Amino acid sequence: LYFVISTSTQIRAGTWYVQFRQKEREMVACLHQGRVIDYRRLSSKIGTLDNDDYGRIESGFRSLYLK
Repeated sequence: LYFVISTSTQIRAGTWYVQFRQKEREMVACLHQGRVIDYRRLSSKIGTLDNDDYGRIESGFRSLYLK
């Protein structure tokens, strides 16, 4: 199982969203759309986040759900 957070290229602001860059594109992680999926649903790897972006997304998720 994997815990995944949906992403979008439509930039939004607020505590539910964290902006980051993926392959030279501005994107946003939609923290309110996190879910657990089975590993068999993952068909291909899109990319990898750098440590700074991952840290901001993790921090945003923790501040919303793990107070």
